[in-house]
Amino acid sequence: MTVKQGDIDTMLKLESIVSHSGNPFGCSDEVA
Repeated sequence: MTVKQGDIDTMLKLESIVSHSGNPFGCSDEVA
């Protein structure tokens, strides 16, 4: 699977959104 820099940027943005929105996935802190 090829990961492009744009994909990494998107993933980082999603992670920062999740971490600042009360962790809607519940276990995202433990996974990260």
